[in-house]
Amino acid sequence: MTPNEEELKKIQWVDTADCVSMPELGRIFYDPKHYSQLRSAMYQEGWDPSYPARAILTNGKPELFVGVHRLKIAKEIGIARIPYVLDITMTRPTAILKGIKSNTLQGPYNPIDISNHLNSVQTSGQLSIREIAASTNMSFQKVHAYISLSRLPESIKELVGTGKMKMYCAIAMLELPDDVDKERMAERCIRECWTVSKTEQNVKYFLEHKHDIKNEYSACPLCAKSFPKENMTELKPCFACTSKLRELKDRGEFMHKESFSELWAKQKEIEKVREEIMRLK
Repeated sequence: MTPNEEELKKIQWVDTADCVSMPELGRIFYDPKHYSQLRSAMYQEGWDPSYPARAILTNGKPELFVGVHRLKIAKEIGIARIPYVLDITMTRPTAILKGIKSNTLQGPYNPIDISNHLNSVQTSGQLSIREIAASTNMSFQKVHAYISLSRLPESIKELVGTGKMKMYCAIAMLELPDDVDKERMAERCIRECWTVSKTEQNVKYFLEHKHDIKNEYSACPLCAKSFPKENMTELKPCFACTSKLRELKDRGEFMHKESFSELWAKQKEIEKVREEIMRLK
């Protein structure tokens, strides 16, 4: 964020020990490569005063929303004083948005952290979604999508935050009324590598046929893990246990002609199978 000539006249200097940065922004936007390059430049040239930090006043101390990485580096390499511009009329939610806008191109970032912060700004009633979009240089649809993520179960948020699930696949699951259904569909989405389009189709199909497939999931009789039923009339183990059973059969250690439902009736036999499966796992 390059200051104009009027803002340059407002530059103040402060001891690095007397100011803090917004911890949320420092956690969200952290690119190791960019950080390393910035650290090398500041080690050689110091803090360029033509690019001051920007801050609001929190508990009597400047709290930076632009320059959070530079403040951290300044403390690491021993820069005693830094230049900054104090925005005395700016609220904290607006400062967070300005910080997001300033750092958006720095990436990579965690979409769940951004979701939480945008949601807190929107629910505080200080800014509408359109105003947030204008402040962050994002589209209305993108801001709405980020805020929508906050309504997901924590388990699915974690999948999005760690990059295991696409953000818009998770958003598609918001149509499901039950959190348990969301979590089960999320498992299938990851396991079967669904695209966003495929996820939307499966959610639509589930909602249209939910009464017919309410018993779509079963507990594996060997490991007790929940999995989708393929045959509604016959008891079967999950895919992982089925693979292990096939491995045992190929090695000649386990042979049976009965269906798994018939085998289940022979408790002693099933206990032997369970022991073998657990040993292999």
